Amino acid sequence: VLAELDIYSRRVEATRTGSTGGRDIRNAIGTALIIVESPTKARTIAAMFGKPAKRVIGETIVFETVIPVDSNRIYVASIAASLGHIVDLVTDEGIHGVRVERGRYVPIYDFITKCRSCGSQHIGIYDRCPYCGSDNVYQSFKTYNVLKKLALDVDQVFIGTDPDTEGEKIAFDLMTLLAPFNRSIKRIEFHEVTRRAVLEALRKPRSVDIKKVEAQVARRIADRWVG
Repeated sequence: VLAELDIYSRRVEATRTGSTGGRDIRNAIGTALIIVESPTKARTIAAMFGKPAKRVIGETIVFETVIPVDSNRIYVASIAASLGHIVDLVTDEGIHGVRVERGRYVPIYDFITKCRSCGSQHIGIYDRCPYCGSDNVYQSFKTYNVLKKLALDVDQVFIGTDPDTEGEKIAFDLMTLLAPFNRSIKRIEFHEVTRRAVLEALRKPRSVDIKKVEAQVARRIADRWVG
C-alpha cells in the first residue's frame, strides 16, 4: 500500500507542477472507510487498485488499498463488509416489533444473531443459539464494533451498499450508528462492480434517500404483520 501511495503521490505532484502555489502534496491525500455488503465485493474493489493489504479485526476482514479518485484526491482506503443488515425489527416488543405511541408507529430495532450451526436468525445479542444451543454464532454488533473503530480513524466514510431500497436501509442504519464517530459520512452508489463505476461513485457521493428507506421500513413491517 505504501508503494502504491508513493506512485500516486508522484503522479499528483506532476500534474500540479507550476500551479500548486507551494501547496503540500499531502493535502491531496486523505483516509477513507468504504463499506459494502459482502467480503467478496470488498476484496474485488480493493484488487482494482493494485494488490491490497489485508488485516483481520475480530471476525472482519479489512482490505487496504490506495484509490486515486482524480488528480486532486487520493484515498488511503480501508474496505470492509457489513454482511448485510446490521439491525432488524425486534420480536418481543409492541406489535411484532412496532410500538404504537400516541397514534404513531415506532419500529424497534436491535442487532442480529445468526447461528452457523442450524441457520436460524434471531434479533438480539445471544452468546448461544436460542434454538439449538450452539455457540457458533455470528453477532452483527461485533461487525458494528469493527466498523466503528475504523470510522474513528478515517477522514471520510463511504457507504456503498446495494443500489436498491434494501441497500438504502442498510446504508441508513450504518450512517445512524456511525454518525457519533465520524462527522463525514456519505452514500455512494454503483450499479456494476468496475473500477470506473467505483471511481465515479466516489466522485459523486450523496446523502441517503429517506424515501427509499421509508419504503423498505414499510415493506419490512408489512412482512411481519401480514406474513
